[in-house]
This record gives sequence, structure tokens and C-alpha cells, in this order.
Amino acid sequence: MYTSRGADVAATARPQAHRSRLELAIAPSAVRIARQWTADQLAPAGPGHGADLIDSAVLVVSELVTNAIAAAGRAETAARSATTTILSLGDLPSVAARPGGGLPVVGPASAVLPGAGLASAGLADAGRAGVAFTPARASVCLVIVWLDEALRIEVSDSSCVPLPPSCDRVSDDEHGRGLLVVAALAARWGWRPEACGKVVWCELACDTGPG
Repeated sequence: MYTSRGADVAATARPQAHRSRLELAIAPSAVRIARQWTADQLAPAGPGHGADLIDSAVLVVSELVTNAIAAAGRAETAARSATTTILSLGDLPSVAARPGGGLPVVGPASAVLPGAGLASAGLADAGRAGVAFTPARASVCLVIVWLDEALRIEVSDSSCVPLPPSCDRVSDDEHGRGLLVVAALAARWGWRPEACGKVVWCELACDTGPG
């Protein structure tokens, strides 16, 4: 787990006043939908929070969802490419020595591929005869949680590629500059790995919860 503002500060759960969740498709419209949904969720909180909190939340959501969709899309493309390669190998003949000597046995290449090779690609069962492998569906989820004195935003994606250890970026970097925006606006932010991906979170300071 990586946590900004001091690595010794754990992202522990806090009492939750209100929690909202939105599943997003991997599509160009997802960022716009996430921004509008966020604004709609925060609007009923009342004028005590001010427009600044809503604007900051919408901007942070825009950056985090953009990064998550890109990461999930790359992960899905890589998984499908690896699957296609392995299943194609399964259609090629190969020669394996018959136990105890004798004439070789001709069979599908997948039948004699070492299991370690498949496991290293994360597709241990992909090349086995009669087994069809389907990569996990790319997914992104946005969660907004009202805490006692903060608004917590979490964006999960199906990519297991970790975030870099620092959000420092130079001006000509192609990726990751959105984290500079998140770091500038958030009181705390970080990320944690999940079983099927990762979650990037941040907390925006506010006076009180909704209602």
C-alpha cells in the first residue's frame, strides 16, 4: 500500500456517513458521466460545503477515472493478446517423446508447454486441451464516501500494474501527470492493491458530512 503525506499513515477505514458507488464502462463517455454523477452526488450536501469542494471533487474524479480507464484498457488488451498467442500455440503440432522410448507422439503444442511458462503469463489453464480461457473483463468503479471531516473518493480498476512510488513528473511525461492534480488538491491520497486490480483513493477536507 502507498500513502502520501507520510508512508506510516495507514489508509484505515473510518466511520461512514454516506456512501455512493458507480460502475463505469470502458468508454470515452465514462469520464464525463463520472464528473456529472459526482456533481449530482455532492449538490444535495448543501451550501455549507461551497462550490470549491464540488469543483475539487469533480476535477479529482476526472483525473482518477481517466487514469483508471487507460490502465484497465491496457491490461485488457495485454491479456487478450497473451490469450490469443497461447491459444494459437495450442493449434500447432508438436513432438513429445513417448515414455519409455519408442516413436514420438504428435499432439497439440499446448499439451507439452511447460506449466511454468503459462503461469508466468498468468494463464496457467489457457493452453490445456478443451479449456477455453476468457480474460477478466476490464472494469472501473467510482466510490464517494462522506467521512466526519473529509470527502473520500476511491477509483478502482482491473489493472494490477502498481502506481509509481512518487507522483513527481516532468512536463513532457505522457502519463501520470493527473496525480499531481490529485496530490495538490487532496489532504491525503494513496493506493492499495486488490485481488483483481487496485484502488486509488484521496480525501478532500470539508467541514461536515451531508445533510
